Amino acid sequence: MTLVVAAMAVSANAQLYVGGGVGYGSEKLDVDGAESVASWKIIPEVGYNFTDDMAVGIAFGWEGSNKGGQKSFEINPYFRYTFFNQGMVSLFADATVGYKHYYSNPTAKINGVSTHVEEYNIFGAGLKPGVAFNVTEKFSVVAHVGFLGWQQDKWKLNGATTKKNAYGFDLDGNNLTLSLYYKF
Repeated sequence: MTLVVAAMAVSANAQLYVGGGVGYGSEKLDVDGAESVASWKIIPEVGYNFTDDMAVGIAFGWEGSNKGGQKSFEINPYFRYTFFNQGMVSLFADATVGYKHYYSNPTAKINGVSTHVEEYNIFGAGLKPGVAFNVTEKFSVVAHVGFLGWQQDKWKLNGATTKKNAYGFDLDGNNLTLSLYYKF
């Protein structure tokens, strides 16, 4: 009976949210005639607020380009803890694990040179700090800035598997993502 009451209390305060981000870019290379390459990215996201401070969610998406570029799929489940919530601004950190698979024209940097490989995957785990601007009761603009954790790149070249592990943090403006959320 206690578990039922606890589940009802959590559910009464719970909110489902959806959102995500999109990206589009185009570049023109003027070498022996002009060639334009368009790249795109779509990363939908769905989450569930258990309380004002805690949520779980998952972001997944695809990216690629129209001419010979890499195409990939990624999935990133997370647990979010909001440690500051004042008016329109909330500060949070996402504890996340992630997987990204390149399925078309994968390349890896081997000895500083981009090389086409047979298979390329990225695994990671860590923290992503973020800020949410609650524009209305239903809409928020969310920004993630940086990453603190571990990442492993794993690729296959000529039948041999190679792994590269990286640990550290990247908290700069070059590692910024923006999303728009809608709360139900």
